[in-house]
Amino acid sequence: MIKSLIRGEIRGWIGDEDEPNKQAKVFFKLLQEAKKELYPGCEDGTKISFIVELFQVKCMYGISNKALDGVLFLISKFLPKGHCVPNTMEKVQRVVHDLSLDYIKIDACENHCVLFRKEYKTLVICPICIASRWKTDDRGAGHVDDGHDNNHRRVPVKILRYFPLTPRLRRLYM
Repeated sequence: MIKSLIRGEIRGWIGDEDEPNKQAKVFFKLLQEAKKELYPGCEDGTKISFIVELFQVKCMYGISNKALDGVLFLISKFLPKGHCVPNTMEKVQRVVHDLSLDYIKIDACENHCVLFRKEYKTLVICPICIASRWKTDDRGAGHVDDGHDNNHRRVPVKILRYFPLTPRLRRLYM
């Protein structure tokens, strides 16, 4: 995926006096990082390929940002000096955002009835099947966290991850 993203040589802009826009500058910077070895002598991966694969694992297995921060710290600690692995999740997310690979999370009904967005954004139960939007907690059978307890984080039963198409098309034709 990364090789198809950055394959080929990007031609310069027309005219010496014209400078690329902000998005193009970010993209040119990413092209340079895509050629950078993960650590000195590494032939298997680059900084960008590592970040994309790490983010894919995070999304596939639902790893929290805090857990991934710990993993990044551990990896950084044991790689040889001169490595370019980011040491925080914030730096990883910045690169993912620059690649236009980020996504929007939308809560969904567990029975695939509705997405809790637009007019359904504030609902706590599905208007069609009356299923709860939130996972039940450990306070007893059938108890649903209704959001009144400020110390308890509400967790949606199902999440749809929406990958917007427009940023990808812009990057493709940049």
